[in-house]
Amino acid sequence: MSEQGKGSASTSTAAPAPGSDTYKGWLFKWTNYLKGYQRRWFVLSNGLLSYYRTQAEMAHTCRGTINLATAHIDTEDACNIVLSSGGRTYHLKASTEVERQRWVTALELAKAKAIRMMNDQSGKSSCYELLLHSNEPTVTFFFKCGKCFLKRVTSELSVFFSINLYNKTNHYIII
Repeated sequence: MSEQGKGSASTSTAAPAPGSDTYKGWLFKWTNYLKGYQRRWFVLSNGLLSYYRTQAEMAHTCRGTINLATAHIDTEDACNIVLSSGGRTYHLKASTEVERQRWVTALELAKAKAIRMMNDQSGKSSCYELLLHSNEPTVTFFFKCGKCFLKRVTSELSVFFSINLYNKTNHYIII
């Protein structure tokens, strides 16, 4: 795996504020064999890890999100983190071992909290739980990760409406 661009990028990871569940910072994400690792801005909030090309992009375009409640977190070596969930795998690289450990700790804590929330609120969809427990206004939360969040909600609503239609008509209706 190439580490193209690694030397020129500075990585400053801010520690979460006391009482905050948000962790933000630069990590390198494996993109492909042509481009190798690319620097991306990652935001860990409410059990979701989202990434963007730049900090400014957070206002309008989320490039991807992984739900930590269902994710497997692994470390490959001193600086690498591998996140897998739902057939999607992210290969991430921190600039130092210390920075990698900070991220792994934050990810594990966020995963444990997301799992607790799901277990405490059994029967509710995880996306809605995260929204309900978010400290952000609904509109801000919805647009924070734009289409990524909307894809999950649409998928969950599709399942919900399929079940409701089945219950009302006693027939399977494929939507």
